[in-house]
Amino acid sequence: MLEEAKDRLVWAGDLAIEERLADCDHLLGRDDPESAAGHVRRIDDVLLQARSVGVRLNVPGDFESLRRGVFDDAFATALDRGAVAIRQGRWPDGVDEFRHARHEFEPTREQRNQALAAEAAALVEWSEAEFQYGHLRTAFEVAAQVPAMEWSPREDSDAALAMMDAALDAGELELLVLPVQPPSTRKKTERGHRSLTADLNEHVESALQQGPWRTPPPFVTLHEGLAAQDLITRADILDSEYNAATMALLLRLAGSDLAVHVQIVHDATTEFGLKTRPETATTKDGKDARFERETGTRRCQATARIVIADDLGNEVVDVMVDGVGEAPFERGSYDGDPRQLNLGSRQVNLFDGFALERQETAARDALVLDLATGIADAVFGATLARIP
Repeated sequence: MLEEAKDRLVWAGDLAIEERLADCDHLLGRDDPESAAGHVRRIDDVLLQARSVGVRLNVPGDFESLRRGVFDDAFATALDRGAVAIRQGRWPDGVDEFRHARHEFEPTREQRNQALAAEAAALVEWSEAEFQYGHLRTAFEVAAQVPAMEWSPREDSDAALAMMDAALDAGELELLVLPVQPPSTRKKTERGHRSLTADLNEHVESALQQGPWRTPPPFVTLHEGLAAQDLITRADILDSEYNAATMALLLRLAGSDLAVHVQIVHDATTEFGLKTRPETATTKDGKDARFERETGTRRCQATARIVIADDLGNEVVDVMVDGVGEAPFERGSYDGDPRQLNLGSRQVNLFDGFALERQETAARDALVLDLATGIADAVFGATLARIP
């Protein structure tokens, strides 16, 4: 029974291979080696499936040379089509063709290097054209692909690096980022909401300094942080409110292109999903006592205003950014002094000040990270939008 099944599999496999080879010959006769390569790959799949069940199918003795020849012709066709696209100024199409040839047709090492060299040269030519058009960011992004390639000719790598430098020199902007400011006044919060600690702005500033401000995107540089702080301290002219004249003066003193003023304008903490469960314990004097275990989610929210100004004090950007952070909490509620309770190991943290503070800090830290990310995205996005 098993032998009969194998015989049927051999018959079906041989027939499939014969049909694929006929299709392959037909496509080669129509000068379509890329489609022919598809049929060769399907033959590979049939052979692989048969081998997985211990069956060997019959292929012509010259199949391997036929296979290599089809892939070589397909590779050359793709490269020729890419070269035509580049001559016509269709840069993305040309680069895609070179990559297609490299990935699809099992090139030899020599062919692979040939495709890489064609791709690198095309990228350099494309970036130079974009630079001439005044598209500085596109020129940089295209040229940056060359150093990231697995291999490229030395002259193309050098030309790409030179183009990246030229684009940056022509379009780079320096930002004077001022310390994040707290709200000017603490307004009464709505019922059920409470304000965060007064040093939220300092936590956001620290997150920005340790993260996004350290690694701005290409075309954006930041005035050295300590120098900016020293400048502001010496000038003694910055308060929490945005002031166009102050921004203009600081920019002239620093020699930067744009000033960034960030201020926390609103923050609040809310709790939701509150659930209570009765718990019991004994007091120090042996009496029974009841308290409640409260669980829920704490949500911290804040809004920051971002103003970006030029050296004339003109507001080029004025946007609001919201941030939110959430964390679960669990605490105890007792009418008396919880220090008089004999609490179990699973109850003690319900009244422990350090444990409760860690829960609050978790929600605040999540807010700080979210808000800092939103601020950086808004600042960098608005700055890059001014660069062609």
